[in-house]
Amino acid sequence: MDSTKLHQMIEVINELDLPIDSVVVIRHGKLVYEAYPNPKYAPEDMHLLYSVTKSFTSALIGIAIEEGFIENINQKVVEFFPEWNIKNLDPRKQALTIEHLLTMSCGFEWEGPDDNYHTWGEANRSGNPIKYVLDQPMASEPGTEWVYNGGCSHILSAILTKNTGLSTLEFARKYLFEPLGITEVKWPKDPQGVYYGGQDIWLTPRDMAKFGQLFLNMGVWEGQQIIPADWIARSTKTHLTHDLGGYGYQWWTFPQSGIYYAAGAYEQKIYVIPDLDMVVVFTADNKASGLKQGEIREGQPVVHWLLGRFILPSCEAYTGWEYAKFGFSLKIPGSMIAFEQGKSWKGEASDASGLVQFRYSYSPYETIGVQWDTVESSPRLQETMGEFSEILRDMGIEFNKIGQLVSTIKGDHELVYQSFEVQEGEFTYPGLIGVWYCDQSHRIYMLYFASTPELAKQIDLFTEFQRYIDSFTCHR
Repeated sequence: MDSTKLHQMIEVINELDLPIDSVVVIRHGKLVYEAYPNPKYAPEDMHLLYSVTKSFTSALIGIAIEEGFIENINQKVVEFFPEWNIKNLDPRKQALTIEHLLTMSCGFEWEGPDDNYHTWGEANRSGNPIKYVLDQPMASEPGTEWVYNGGCSHILSAILTKNTGLSTLEFARKYLFEPLGITEVKWPKDPQGVYYGGQDIWLTPRDMAKFGQLFLNMGVWEGQQIIPADWIARSTKTHLTHDLGGYGYQWWTFPQSGIYYAAGAYEQKIYVIPDLDMVVVFTADNKASGLKQGEIREGQPVVHWLLGRFILPSCEAYTGWEYAKFGFSLKIPGSMIAFEQGKSWKGEASDASGLVQFRYSYSPYETIGVQWDTVESSPRLQETMGEFSEILRDMGIEFNKIGQLVSTIKGDHELVYQSFEVQEGEFTYPGLIGVWYCDQSHRIYMLYFASTPELAKQIDLFTEFQRYIDSFTCHR
């Protein structure tokens, strides 16, 4: 690993005053990097992890099935609560299974996020959030639609408590925390005394990393199988997709890269990266400004970007997400380039089209695209220019000088810039287009990106664009 890139990450965190509390990197089972940019925190300090809790609850369900406390994931949820007269009980609710809870495809009418001002807040104020969730009307057939719903996770905790004879925390200590050597845990309960299955566990970053490493090791810790390997595989497989990627059993996934992660509000993260044999942990306090009491909204997300921009490229083995098959590669990727190779916001990328585009929201740059053609094929080049102009118009950019820019290029990797602005509502996004000629492949490349309003004043776009060009490799 290149420690220079990791140190650069901390410099960027400090320079931009990003709200990161800790970073822990485990590679090949070894602690290779640890930093606490926020002086309020040290390695021994626990951090509130919010919805990272959900991934722990999921693991406990897998253990409970292995230990015989729960039969299987196909058991019907309502059958665990015969003492209650559950409302709105129709065939869809009767078909609801443990697996539907795990994949957040339970089908309830639900308004998020899970804070005091939406359905989850009403559930807590009811005094019995488990029954309140189960009483909700059904909006869809279980298993057909992914809707983020912390109530599903809390029902899983109630099922654990009912079937094991132990509280969720007691069960976790015996079967998970003690084998991992985790001794300090805080975990709150609901008004009925059931530990929240979807929120608010407290752990240290190092103990978070242990949990991630356990999954990377397919459930084995110091020679002992703590979680069944097949449960790890099922938990981290993409069962449903959504706008931000995929979802497994209370784990988020990037299907194309194989990366999966536990996530909590304000950017608490445990990333597991099997291809690089790596676990990365972040804790943070990235809250939006002006929050009401009990309201959850994040500021401009940065953690995915830090991982994709600095940590993944620091690995010498990091080659799996380059774009050589499209005629180029970028060694300094934006986050979604790193995570979702080939995923574009305007059509699929292909070598034949000569166009690769990306749109992602976890970086200082909202859009990145690359388009190319050979100098010799001037008719095709003119057609390509036309396509590029259409793309820019779709982005709200009026730009008709691209042909003039290309005609000024005279070999030896000369780069010509053209700045532009994108107006979206009250925000203006400054951006750059660069036209670049590769004399090895005789291709002309056009690259463009736009900065977010929050960071536009802090970032020199020309300098950052040059960094991308410096990392750009043209292939024959």
